[in-house]
Amino acid sequence: MIASRTALSHTRSTVDAARGARQGGARVVALTSYARSPLSEAGDCTLVAGG
Repeated sequence: MIASRTALSHTRSTVDAARGARQGGARVVALTSYARSPLSEAGDCTLVAGG
């Protein structure tokens, strides 16, 4: 399991890490304030909080 927290869910490094983890076979849960963020697209499942 990989957990990551960032102030900006759409920073390139966060999205790249999520994509890399997914390509490596990990399940990725994206936690973001924006349903249509790049991070939500990179995740298998997205939890939208706020926004």
